Amino acid sequence: MNNYLVSIIIPVFNDNRYISYAIESAINQTHSNIEIILIDDGSTDGSENICDQYAKADNRVLSIHQSNQGLGAARNKGIEIASGDYIAFLDSDDSYHPDYIKNMLSAMLQNNVDLVLSKFTLSNTEEKLSIDANQKQHPSIIKGLYYHDDALRALIDTKINYSVWNKLYRRYLWKDIRFPEGCLYEDVEATCKILDLCKSLYVIDQPLYIKRIHKGSITASTSAKKSKDHLQANSYLKLFVESNTPDLCSANQLLQVREAEFNQMILVYAYPPKSTDKLKQANDRADLKSKIMNNGNLLCSHSQCRQKTKIIYRMMCIAPWLIRIVIPLWFPLNRILWYLKESSRKR
Repeated sequence: MNNYLVSIIIPVFNDNRYISYAIESAINQTHSNIEIILIDDGSTDGSENICDQYAKADNRVLSIHQSNQGLGAARNKGIEIASGDYIAFLDSDDSYHPDYIKNMLSAMLQNNVDLVLSKFTLSNTEEKLSIDANQKQHPSIIKGLYYHDDALRALIDTKINYSVWNKLYRRYLWKDIRFPEGCLYEDVEATCKILDLCKSLYVIDQPLYIKRIHKGSITASTSAKKSKDHLQANSYLKLFVESNTPDLCSANQLLQVREAEFNQMILVYAYPPKSTDKLKQANDRADLKSKIMNNGNLLCSHSQCRQKTKIIYRMMCIAPWLIRIVIPLWFPLNRILWYLKESSRKR
């Protein structure tokens, strides 16, 4: 098995607190035939120097520097450089289990699949990450072999996560596929396209990837850009599901993604992008409100529409200004409750 080269792509941008943990978790893999591609995306906090130091110390590590272009562009650069038989991704504030590559590659070869997915856990520690056997595991899909249609249905049902970082890919999958650049949630479009190419995938029932949740991470933050980019990703997903209904996707799955798009419209309404062009901003807001009302009316006429969606729609009908008060308070409260729960569990 050690004859197979695995390319690990790590985009880096101003992560000097965590990047060493991530790189060392890749360097210390029990499968040693790897190349670690560090794409420094215009860091200014010393992360760029840390990348160079690791490249000098280990000839399996490449340190590439580019001007800041975003996560999607950094990953795309890594794909172009990669020479491995297989490709894996690692975020610069996360970590692999030491057997991540070995176990993923073993499952790939034994089951002759195009993609392997591992479970992952979440951690809010500021220190070195490690697997906690008592931690909840994600995503919810059970161990086993999945063929094309079942894998896509599991993705749409969110039993498979859209993130690329807990998966091992055959190189050919990325031949013509790249991440959208200049936006967040670039994983959604890429993962839909990748899984549509896969004849089969295998799920490992082990938490081999640790995702760090901290104040500065995309996962934990909320902003106007994040909401707008998330809406763009949800809109792409809705079009993807619509184009595959009813042959692959059910009417309930289509309702599910339409509700997700509606919820993201609400977030963009609550977190409007700042603009110096006040007239354009007002027109955009009015256009978005019109889309929310039309979509909300359509969704609420469906017998399976969730109560939460109906409540938000009614709030938009009666007092849309309230949305801009309630929603910005809801997400910080959710994060505080999650941190308190995690802290209590660790004590």
